[in-house]
Amino acid sequence: MKFVPGQPRPAAVRPRLSRGHQLLPLGTTMRVTIQLFARARELARRETVTVELPTGATVGQLRQRLAETMPSLEPLLARCRIAVAEEFANESALLSESSEVALIPPVSGG
Repeated sequence: MKFVPGQPRPAAVRPRLSRGHQLLPLGTTMRVTIQLFARARELARRETVTVELPTGATVGQLRQRLAETMPSLEPLLARCRIAVAEEFANESALLSESSEVALIPPVSGG
């Protein structure tokens, strides 16, 4: 698509301002890798899962995408905590492609 000065930009080339004030084209995606622990690792039968999310996605969107792409994890997801950069994150925390993300199920012990 070609931008013509003085004309509105088509939606596909209209830039989007992210939280870091960096111009990003609409529709860009990122791949986020999630480290799995304990019961989540057992259910998924792997140590990590990589999902594609819209750029600037939140932890809540990540949780939703995990439920869609890994149905075996869905019953456990509501009780799991998600850590970003080694700290528990709330559902509105923003993710980046370089985020260190971990899915931590509830634990019990004695």
